Amino acid sequence: MPDETTAFINSNNWLEITLGKFISEKDYIHLITLVYDLALELEDKDYPVMLLVDCSGQEDMEEMAEKHAVKGTRDLHFNKIASFGLKPKFIPLLSTIVTETGNAEIKDFPTRAEAVDWLQS
Repeated sequence: MPDETTAFINSNNWLEITLGKFISEKDYIHLITLVYDLALELEDKDYPVMLLVDCSGQEDMEEMAEKHAVKGTRDLHFNKIASFGLKPKFIPLLSTIVTETGNAEIKDFPTRAEAVDWLQS
């Protein structure tokens, strides 16, 4: 499990994020900036913007990071977002993100394989 949060374009031309153990407000602002740039790169190539999020290593986050998570997801344009490994204590945050985001399908899955299958469907 990584301690740091990372984002990159994977071999499927999807944006992939691996959440680190603890996410501070500063970490999240850096992440959302990186994700925005990567999303633009995909859009420039006429790819749909799909997001795969590995939440399995995440243990905690600052309250302000949660507010940025809602705003960042709402303000960026994703076609589909699949997460996996989400801890039960973050389900209310996911529910808020789903409610606030009218432009993307968002689902959480127990495993990476299920998340990938859904993104490919």
